[in-house]
Amino acid sequence: LQKENDEINKIAQPMMQAIHNAVETIRVEKKMDVVLDDPYTIRAADANSKIENITNEVISRLKK
Repeated sequence: LQKENDEINKIAQPMMQAIHNAVETIRVEKKMDVVLDDPYTIRAADANSKIENITNEVISRLKK
């Protein structure tokens, strides 16, 4: 099982790093304080918080 997990990680790690890098670049460019990947993790937020879906931008960056 460990060998299989290691093989999966060899594939997944570079992909996850590329996603993280794209999200971080967009966060900085848009001057965002926080990026969430699961909106259900929010327990409380300021009513005036700006919410923006950057999924399409991340996908576009990954396709370059």
